[in-house]
Amino acid sequence: VILSVGAMLTVAFLKLVWQANWSKNAVANGKDKVVGLKDSPLAEKINNSKYGKTIMIVVGIAILFLMPFIWGSYWNYVMGTVGIYILLGLGMNIIVGLSGQLVLGYVAFFAVGAYTVGLLTSPVPLNIGLGFWPALLLSIVAAALTGLLLGVPILNLRGDYLAIVTLGFGEIIRILVKSDTLTDLTGGPKGLRNIAKPTLFGMNFSSDVNFMHLILVGVLVGVF
Repeated sequence: VILSVGAMLTVAFLKLVWQANWSKNAVANGKDKVVGLKDSPLAEKINNSKYGKTIMIVVGIAILFLMPFIWGSYWNYVMGTVGIYILLGLGMNIIVGLSGQLVLGYVAFFAVGAYTVGLLTSPVPLNIGLGFWPALLLSIVAAALTGLLLGVPILNLRGDYLAIVTLGFGEIIRILVKSDTLTDLTGGPKGLRNIAKPTLFGMNFSSDVNFMHLILVGVLVGVF
């Protein structure tokens, strides 16, 4: 019951804030408003109140902070996976949504970044022993360079041709990381183990609750 109520409150809050901001921007740009939750009396009071939005944001953050303690390990795993794919979708939206380019191999860059962190922090097979945060920064660079190497040769492709090439690139990366050829490097289907856990201000992120909080922070930063 607590899980259901908390989830509904969180979804309602995020929808309310999103629609209120969208309505304000739409009116400013001369577009018609969409009638919905944002047009309710409560939404109007919050939107017109000096501290209404701030209070709602604080309440929403508090709910998001408390929910991982209530969910339990299983739902933290499920919602953590959902959060990771939300981050993946937000990144893909930059290419597909904002630039209008149909790129279907975005998951390949996701894999490059993930395996970069794993290889730089895991004791096997390279035993580099780099910390999580430096490895994370290097994974961003590796994914960006991979995108550059793929993007330059296909710079003039558009539409279906671009979609086919990028889809093929994504499949190539997926097959390679699971192939016998790179098993010694990537671990094959089993993946990499003993990847370094992130630490922040002396706190070690070792539990599912810690990881859920970290993912929620990433999603909130990506959305807003």
